[in-house]
Amino acid sequence: MRSVPLLPLLLLRGGRYDARRPGEVRPGIALPGGAIIAWSLLAWAGFFATLVVSWLAAFAYWRGITRLRLATTLGGLLLRGRSAPRLRALVGASAHFVLGTLAFPAVYALIFELAGRTDVGLGALLGAGHALLAGLVLPAAWRAARQEGSAGIFGWRLGPATPPGLIAVHVLYGVLLAYIYVAP
Repeated sequence: MRSVPLLPLLLLRGGRYDARRPGEVRPGIALPGGAIIAWSLLAWAGFFATLVVSWLAAFAYWRGITRLRLATTLGGLLLRGRSAPRLRALVGASAHFVLGTLAFPAVYALIFELAGRTDVGLGALLGAGHALLAGLVLPAAWRAARQEGSAGIFGWRLGPATPPGLIAVHVLYGVLLAYIYVAP
């Protein structure tokens, strides 16, 4: 049995489509095979999940829990580290929000639709896979962004809390996406 969610998350949660109700049409764009992705709900879910995860990452950096600055690293990766730190942070934060609001949620939603279910367990599993990919790519991204030192796999050289934090925020991202985005 599912526990009672927090009130703010209740307000964010999408409605359920019930195929048993005659004449009910599920809004969204149909994919081959009959899967339908509700893009507006997906973008809202992605934006909220990205906002929460970005805030947690910024808070961890601000409190000295990790040395990983996601926006600066991603911006340095995109600009090849040849620009001012503020420009790298701005480009990185923008790219992070676009990827987290539109690109990654589209992949998650496609998997949700193909699985025929959207629940927090599947979201957590997808988030763990996302964390695995992010943790393995982080050292290469760190080098390409021309950051000082070496990040190590899962950022273990950026502080002892970085690897579990990296995994936790990606799992949380998947859980939030699954909770807000509802598939039949």
